[in-house]
Amino acid sequence: MSNITIDFNKLVVGSNKKLFAGRANGKTAYDYFEVNLFNVESDDTLSLSIPDGVVVSSSYFLGLLEKILPKFSSPKDLYKRTKLDGKSYQEGMLAEFDRAVKRGLHRNEPFF
Repeated sequence: MSNITIDFNKLVVGSNKKLFAGRANGKTAYDYFEVNLFNVESDDTLSLSIPDGVVVSSSYFLGLLEKILPKFSSPKDLYKRTKLDGKSYQEGMLAEFDRAVKRGLHRNEPFF
């Protein structure tokens, strides 16, 4: 079991940065935080830490998660494996995260 930690404190230290936006920037964070090591087949967890006053857009989350989202069948499946500041993630804790997850999973549904 592995814990992938996405700690925005590391990204804001020594700067006044308060907004994280854009899918391309999220993709850069995917590499920086080594999200590629997340293994759905094991009991890996995704831990988010976001300091007060920092805003992360849904497009940023989508870039960060777009390669692992197709491995889940529903938002609930991902939420079960996600923690926010050490607490089990519940839908509604981060509206932009929820929006990105639903958007990313919706793109993977077959069209009839």
